[in-house]
Amino acid sequence: MTEVLRLPERAHVLEVGTGSAYQAAVLAEIAEQVFSVGIVPEALLDRLKPGARLVMPVGPQWQQNLVVVTRTGAGWRKESVMSVCFVPMTGRVRQVELRDE
Repeated sequence: MTEVLRLPERAHVLEVGTGSAYQAAVLAEIAEQVFSVGIVPEALLDRLKPGARLVMPVGPQWQQNLVVVTRTGAGWRKESVMSVCFVPMTGRVRQVELRDE
């Protein structure tokens, strides 16, 4: 997951779903700044700047894909990277869908 982010130098990272904070600790070693939160129910895609990437598991538990979404000037570009299995998010975040644009 860290590798597919392709972080540039001096990157600022928002990590959603802190869990044990392991991923935040890994990112803190390579990014300039890491912001880590347990749950952000607002639409995450709308917060991306052009050129920014969001890496997230998409799909029902046991059938998820790791997806990289890159914000472009015209919308978003999506790339499915690999099959994964993450602990499910809770609350309103579970209702967020990845929309095509």
